[in-house]
Amino acid sequence: MTLSISGKLYRVESSVKVTVAKGTPFIKTKLKDLTSQELVEKNFKLNQTINDVSLVERRLEFLYPEGNDYLFLDIDNLDQVLVPSEGLRRVLSIPMVLTSSSKMRTAMKQLSVDFGGRQFGRAHVLRALTAMLIGLVAREMATKTFVPDVKTNMELFEHFEALLEEHYREHWNVSRYAAALSITPTHLSRITRLVTGHGASQLIIDRIIREGRRNLVYTNLSISMIAYSLGFRDPAYFSRLFSEATGLAPREFRSKFLLLAPSRNAGHSGFNEYTA
Repeated sequence: MTLSISGKLYRVESSVKVTVAKGTPFIKTKLKDLTSQELVEKNFKLNQTINDVSLVERRLEFLYPEGNDYLFLDIDNLDQVLVPSEGLRRVLSIPMVLTSSSKMRTAMKQLSVDFGGRQFGRAHVLRALTAMLIGLVAREMATKTFVPDVKTNMELFEHFEALLEEHYREHWNVSRYAAALSITPTHLSRITRLVTGHGASQLIIDRIIREGRRNLVYTNLSISMIAYSLGFRDPAYFSRLFSEATGLAPREFRSKFLLLAPSRNAGHSGFNEYTA
């Protein structure tokens, strides 16, 4: 079980109910911080509410840095995944008026000095000072009152992702996912755009197409069977949706991938012949 406590994720390593002669019984746990990998002990009241989260394991291969973020390739479905380095973009994207700290003013003064000069290493120093200033601003913003709302949005998005993973084959629409989260469809799409830049309906389609790509590459199922396994009653509709999303018909996508990366499929049986 994975718990979300004060914005951090912990995996429950062990738990035991402790009963004392005089006093209220409690739950004693040993948790592993999934970021630092440190083990910590925490006690919880029997009626205390803790948020549990669903984690989806993905095999990613690092490609290259992109700005302050990192681009990975999802080995299972061939998606490119942009991973924020520390979530600064999400915090900095929210407009607010901020009073500068002494450290910010020092960084800005030094930026002004180095920008006006022509000393050796000027560009490197300017980049470093800019990065430091951005970090200081984001740190200050993270202490303001909007942070709980941001965390709530992220928690709702994580719950939406878990529901999507569970029900994408059933073709739930945005309204049904929103109802399961006890929010409006408009609110759900607002959250998904804040986190990913895309509306909820697009994420639903993307998840179906991603699974379709994986099946086309890593199985020898016919295109009709793939469509049925993804909840489509009409394989032709799946083919049209896939073509609109990828620019290639399913058969073309499968053939093109096998031609471009034959060595990647070495050892996989059933890749020589296909029936649609």
